[in-house]
Amino acid sequence: MIAEKCPAKINLSLDIVGRREDGYHLVDMIMLSVGLCDTVSLVRGGREIVIECGNENVPLGKDNICYKAAERFLEAAGIDERGILIKIDKKIPIGAGLAGGSADAAGVLRGLNRLFGNVFTTERLKAIGAAVGADVPFCIDSGCARAEGIGEILTPLVCGLKHSIVIAKPEFEVSTAQVYKDYDGLTEAVHPDTEAVIRAVSEGNAARLRGCAKNVLEDVTARKHGEINEYKSVMDECGALFSMMSGSGPSVFGLFSEEADAVKAAEILRYGTNEVFVISAYC
Repeated sequence: MIAEKCPAKINLSLDIVGRREDGYHLVDMIMLSVGLCDTVSLVRGGREIVIECGNENVPLGKDNICYKAAERFLEAAGIDERGILIKIDKKIPIGAGLAGGSADAAGVLRGLNRLFGNVFTTERLKAIGAAVGADVPFCIDSGCARAEGIGEILTPLVCGLKHSIVIAKPEFEVSTAQVYKDYDGLTEAVHPDTEAVIRAVSEGNAARLRGCAKNVLEDVTARKHGEINEYKSVMDECGALFSMMSGSGPSVFGLFSEEADAVKAAEILRYGTNEVFVISAYC
């Protein structure tokens, strides 16, 4: 059996800079892996790909992104064997804007590569992952990176952020496709200064992110769900240097210089949702 840790991600900044002819949005994002992880375990045997997970909300068939990742890997490697058992220990909230599914798919690709003798380079794994999901290439390496294109063009970044991080996911999910559709209907949006975000991240200056970072999807989701701004307010009042929604939401995160402040914020936020985590960066 081979096991892979699969860290979630947060978006320290998210900009939309255009659209391709096929309708996909072009993005410019700063992504950071965090210490909230699923674990994917892989075992060879049997005649088909089988998914096991204790979370009843995780699909166990061909609709699971891990199943699709395994299929893509075996096809690319020219492996006829289909007997793979994939066990998912789910800790990352589902439908949260934290790339939990993509992280698991990346873990499957890394794990299968090890299981079959490292047949692919990391770059080849990323290319396979891009066909499964836009966030999968980032999740192959994890760490901190600038993601462009539809998310598959990655530039590794130095990250000096050593802060405590609080993540809170409200007790509802949002449709990523609908959020992007609603964004297209906006007449104007405030965009981040991505270069300034990169400098702030490199210097480990979380407070400076307030003046330059932005998630252009946050206003879209927050207009429908007041919890987004409520959670941000709680974090800010408890001493967060910076707070923002991750991805298309609905998860909100805050960066704290003092762990005690992070713990205090988490305690208050748990009155509204059970899915609250105090963690650190995973890089």
